[in-house]
Amino acid sequence: MRTKDKIVHTSIEVFNELGYSNARLQIIADRLNISVGNLAYHFNTKDEIIKKVYQVVSDELTEILSTFRTKPTLEDLDEQIDKFFCFIEKYPFYFVDIVEIQRLHPELHQQRLDYMERMIIQMKSRLEYHVTRGVIRPEEFKGHFNQLANDISILVTFWPAYCLAIESNNKSLQRFKSAIWAMVIPLLTKKGKEEYERSVLKIETM
Repeated sequence: MRTKDKIVHTSIEVFNELGYSNARLQIIADRLNISVGNLAYHFNTKDEIIKKVYQVVSDELTEILSTFRTKPTLEDLDEQIDKFFCFIEKYPFYFVDIVEIQRLHPELHQQRLDYMERMIIQMKSRLEYHVTRGVIRPEEFKGHFNQLANDISILVTFWPAYCLAIESNNKSLQRFKSAIWAMVIPLLTKKGKEEYERSVLKIETM
């Protein structure tokens, strides 16, 4: 691995552990067993590092969002929830340090907002698609699906901060998935509930 890539990887670890504001170049350099001067040869400032880190994070998030409706069942949503959880586990600082990044790097914050908007649009599209399949009931009021998609986006975005705030040791994938599905399940039709049990819970039906 190139030194520059090692710096980015180690910086992510430090940001996750200490938070962006507490991470210093000296700490990152010490973790790498290199001098600050050597680190500065590749990245002059922490601002340069965070921009590169966001590029790495954005590439992964783009890949997650590109896996859209790869399966014609509710399992498609369940698998993307899995991917979001893995992303959260890998980059908790990306969610916990939202306000700090917004203040210091508004252009990076705007990038985040763009991804959130794409996530909301995709979720709304998913719900509408499953209505045509007869597994989800139509909107109860105008803008219902857009509101639900926004609420799911909020849950994904603030899940790490929530767990940190309540010092929860229960950060399991199942708890995360249950929180999201709890918002979707009430919309399922009889056919939808059967498909949910079969394709998501993997319960064999007779």
